[in-house]
Amino acid sequence: RHLQLCAQCACEDRAAEPRQVVKATHPPRVFGGLQWPQGQGECGARETTWRRASFGKQTVVLTLTVPEHHQGPKQWQFSWPKDIQKLWPLQLRFPTVAVSIGFAVNQELEFGVIYHCTEERLYTGRRGQGAFCNGQRLQVSRETDLSKALVLTEIGPKRDPATLKLFLGNMERLLHAKAHGVRVIGSSTLALCHLASGAADAYYQFGLHCWDLAAATVIIREAGGIVMDTSGGPLDLMSCRVVAAGTREMATLIARALQTINYGRDDEK
Repeated sequence: RHLQLCAQCACEDRAAEPRQVVKATHPPRVFGGLQWPQGQGECGARETTWRRASFGKQTVVLTLTVPEHHQGPKQWQFSWPKDIQKLWPLQLRFPTVAVSIGFAVNQELEFGVIYHCTEERLYTGRRGQGAFCNGQRLQVSRETDLSKALVLTEIGPKRDPATLKLFLGNMERLLHAKAHGVRVIGSSTLALCHLASGAADAYYQFGLHCWDLAAATVIIREAGGIVMDTSGGPLDLMSCRVVAAGTREMATLIARALQTINYGRDDEK
């Protein structure tokens, strides 16, 4: 019952503030009928407001429904990885803005909610209960042939020459291995949603954080996919690296082609 209430809270929270900001700017810059913020300061200030308001609401709900969350006993340790994807694409009228909310108990991911703000698509997944987009069940691709695979990735926050050389080297190795295509769409969260919906066959990245990955991991797994470490081992949510695919065969092929880019760990920062 408590998990159901927490999941309901996440779904209700996912779009209340983001939907308001893309409508409430002056003068308007229109993309697809929506209005877009013009200044970086405005985006940054609103993003901070959303984060604080959303976190406060969720903490209150968790404290009321699951008092142990507030008291923090050892047998019940709750985690609430949450992110609002960077809002600078709004200034460019590029619609890759999403809210991502994950929930874990004792380091076991229980549910995830991702809201694609501009497309009004709500992706949800709960452990053992499937994954959905706006109520329609999601199913990953079952592709195992790399030559037929569309692979998604993101560059990551580091842009120094050594890191860029490793990033481009990984992409080059996949293309030499005859991957059908490699794409960068500007949002790790939404790229992972494309994987969960079967629109892409695989995803890899170095440099994403636990709050980028938590919700999407539940959704992909519940859609039948694989999420694992770039070494080929089990996923470590704090390691800032991931390979995900519709099949284990595809994930393994991707992992074998990658050279590690070190971003440290989220639990050591």
